[in-house]
Amino acid sequence: MERSHQDFTGMKFNKLTVIGFSHKAGPGKFYWHTVCECGNSAVRNGIWMKIGKVKSCGCLKKVSPARTHGMKNTPEYKSWSGLKSRCLQPRNKKYPSYGGRGIKVCERWLNSFENFYADMGPKPSKVHSVGRIDNDGHYEPTNCRWETPKQQSNNRRRPQRSQAGHESNVAAIHAYWDARAKEATYIYRWGARFRVPGLPVLDRKGEECRVLARGAMNSAMIEFLSDGERHIVSRNALRKKAA
Repeated sequence: MERSHQDFTGMKFNKLTVIGFSHKAGPGKFYWHTVCECGNSAVRNGIWMKIGKVKSCGCLKKVSPARTHGMKNTPEYKSWSGLKSRCLQPRNKKYPSYGGRGIKVCERWLNSFENFYADMGPKPSKVHSVGRIDNDGHYEPTNCRWETPKQQSNNRRRPQRSQAGHESNVAAIHAYWDARAKEATYIYRWGARFRVPGLPVLDRKGEECRVLARGAMNSAMIEFLSDGERHIVSRNALRKKAA
């Protein structure tokens, strides 16, 4: 009788104790007679027992929590699993916004999908997801409901913008335009009869200006030197002033 390279007789893997060799079913496929802790006998693949793919005679499947409710692959189960991952797994990309800032899963839901389902019920539709009424509160029956994407968006945390920050941004924009100002002086050479769709009609032919920035579609922002008035015009309206 051909044996595997390793004799598993007498070894115990999880709930299985190997009592002897059974047969070879193919290259590297060696099977062994085992006795399970529950008292049943079973023939199991040696490598599968060693790596933990097989742990019992089959009795573990009968008492597995994921199989008692038969809903492991349902949208509700995935929602329950997802909220736990966001709160408990630092490797989850959303962890900083949930577990990282103290959001927790209540004891009633933490290890019981049945309790979660009993409190939340079935999802009203495919687009619904678990939302928290208080966005700084925990995942618990009194703070959770099924929400649509619109409800989730309305309840999402938004950064607070201060007036000082707004004024700082405006000042930065003005500084940006001033930094883009060109040293060269131009002559605005179009009169009121030139009309370009989307651009203002300017009757300032012959006046001096400077280019602040060049834009798309052959446009430019200019500033007239006489009064500082700024406009977006076609670059075709500009002629560089001779030095």
